[in-house]
Amino acid sequence: MKAFELAAAFVFLAAIFVGPAAGAGGEAKALFYEKCEYCHSADAATGINDTSEGWRETVTRMREDNGAPLSAEEAETIIKYLSENYGR
Repeated sequence: MKAFELAAAFVFLAAIFVGPAAGAGGEAKALFYEKCEYCHSADAATGINDTSEGWRETVTRMREDNGAPLSAEEAETIIKYLSENYGR
């Protein structure tokens, strides 16, 4: 029984320290890290929560005004990922 309790405690602590989006997103998450960390840390973006429209405005501004290397399709994928995992 002690081994089970230890394993359960480990899973619980891992969930706390890894954060809400750790397993979410798969390819979208990888795309976000690849493209957005080109200019700034992911923490700069994921440290906030925004509405879907807010994320759309931010990603569009990064792409169109700041020259983020994103296709329109990649931008949509990242907007969806951020909205689902870091939305209000």
